Amino acid sequence: MNVKNAVFEAVNRVEEDGSILGFAHMDDFEFLIDVLLDELAINGNQFGVSDDKVRREVKTLLQTIARNGSDDIIGEFKEGIGEIRKKFGSAKKTEYTIVFPLNVLISDVSFPDILTIRDVEIRQIRRELWENEYLPKAQEGRVFSDWIMKSENDTTSDIYSYWAAECEAVDLSYAFRYIDEIARILLGQLNFALYYKKESQKLNKTPWSSARSDLRTPFVYLGFSGQEYKNCSFSTDTRPRQKVGFSPEKRRE
Repeated sequence: MNVKNAVFEAVNRVEEDGSILGFAHMDDFEFLIDVLLDELAINGNQFGVSDDKVRREVKTLLQTIARNGSDDIIGEFKEGIGEIRKKFGSAKKTEYTIVFPLNVLISDVSFPDILTIRDVEIRQIRRELWENEYLPKAQEGRVFSDWIMKSENDTTSDIYSYWAAECEAVDLSYAFRYIDEIARILLGQLNFALYYKKESQKLNKTPWSSARSDLRTPFVYLGFSGQEYKNCSFSTDTRPRQKVGFSPEKRRE
């Protein structure tokens, strides 16, 4: 389906007041937005905004066109997309600091203080900084406090090391998602270093499956702008984390 057909189909599923024509058309409407975003190659990475925010803008544009009852639907859509690109392209970005726990303890003194993954510098921070600076500010927030009471993971458990990274973004949701991608790459590198030895090793003695189950993505991310706490993001994987050790002795097994 091309852009022109997708625009007409989407607008035809919107009432004059901007609402979607019943629940039966809701999935179709969302699918058509997916088609448009794909065909127009618009995504949050281009602008440092969350994909949800881009999606909402396109959805609002389609609903506005339907309400206007324009005779030039495609022309109005093209103009609106141009405005969306301009809006996000010129939007001011904020440097966010994202901090998070990882269930890995590193005792290898040769491990670098700062790692660069893509365009992001990620560094391990002291436990005292997490417990005395970052965590208390998050605990003042209702969302974090309510969630952590139900969590099976303890933010100050001795199984964690703590990490921080900066990300420039228009909105915090994008920063959370991007740093989550960076954390997943870091975990992959640690898994490789821990369990996929360069030295010859019998396959039946390689604990690869164990590594993949023990070393997990952060269960929570805390977002800051400067010294100000902004919000948090929780993992959908709520299982309790288990400690994983990273040391020269471990790697030589």
